[in-house]
Amino acid sequence: VTALAGGIYGALDGLRTQARFRHPQGVAVGPDGSVIVADTVSNTIRRIGPDGVVTTLAGGPYGHGDIEAGAPSFRRPEAVAVGADGGIYVADTGNDRVCKIDPSGRGSLVAGRRSAGLPEAPAPDLRWPTSLAVAPDGTVYVTDAANSLVRRVSPDGTAAVLPGDPAWQPVALALLPDGRLLVAEAHWAPGRATGRVRTVPTAAANRAQRPDPDAHRH
Repeated sequence: VTALAGGIYGALDGLRTQARFRHPQGVAVGPDGSVIVADTVSNTIRRIGPDGVVTTLAGGPYGHGDIEAGAPSFRRPEAVAVGADGGIYVADTGNDRVCKIDPSGRGSLVAGRRSAGLPEAPAPDLRWPTSLAVAPDGTVYVTDAANSLVRRVSPDGTAAVLPGDPAWQPVALALLPDGRLLVAEAHWAPGRATGRVRTVPTAAANRAQRPDPDAHRH
């Protein structure tokens, strides 16, 4: 085990262990091998480059604001994911929304509530998103933890709720190579807590498992 970056509490960019983080909670790997980090208490999204240099991509002081009005700001971001286009998706947990940062640094809202007076994004009632996963086609899956739901936001902007059990709280997601979604869930009861991991079929998984009508000709 080696330290990739950080090791001392703080908020400082730099080379490998010279950099400092405050409670890094979410990580994802970009197509160039860089590691994207949700530095939750610092309210920032950080990047560890293949050369070991740590830089701050977005965020700063605790904030809300319209994600598209300028430099993105976050409240306790807990998870990140990288899309096939290189865009970085952020579970902006404290702001009850999911945002996207494109390679140029421009922010956009994927799901959750906008600032007052602006149109709603898909799934405006998102509450405490803790994890997300992005499919190759740009479909975003997000844990709506406080609502005990997993939501799907399609590239065309339509939102849907995946099958689930309201007694179980989804806390983490991952996509399998065949397109199925892995959901880690917790169940809280007086004096007892338990957990499970289940698979949820998606449209992509259904297509992958559909028989080839021309298979008998091959």
